[in-house]
Amino acid sequence: MALLMIPATGWYYLFRAMRGDYLPSADSIGIPIAIQSHTVLLFLLPLNVFVLLSLMRSSLPAPMFQPKPCLKGKNKLELWFWDIVFGVLLALAVVVLILLVIDGDHIMIVLMMGFIYLLLSLRAGKVNYQRKIVSEK
Repeated sequence: MALLMIPATGWYYLFRAMRGDYLPSADSIGIPIAIQSHTVLLFLLPLNVFVLLSLMRSSLPAPMFQPKPCLKGKNKLELWFWDIVFGVLLALAVVVLILLVIDGDHIMIVLMMGFIYLLLSLRAGKVNYQRKIVSEK
């Protein structure tokens, strides 16, 4: 999904150029395309490491919105940690999604909605794993 951001970036700037947002005598639009494409490639490895770390102690498939189980001790702290991480990332993704809708970046809107779904699925896997631990006790 993240690799699709590279052609989406090119489409966005070419679409804006066709729309007449840039003057023909203006500087090249290759600079923002290159910067965004390189940024996507730079964050590709940390994104995959994050996904692998969050899949470590999770149980998928899981219902998306389920209540958190009553936990104690280390398991409660772990679930709170992942809740905070996913909450911050989801809030950031929603803000970016709103800005993308305002700006009119067509393909990135769909990709950001997919990223939000990925974050919600990873959170559901964490909650489901903790729920299974509680039900086994």
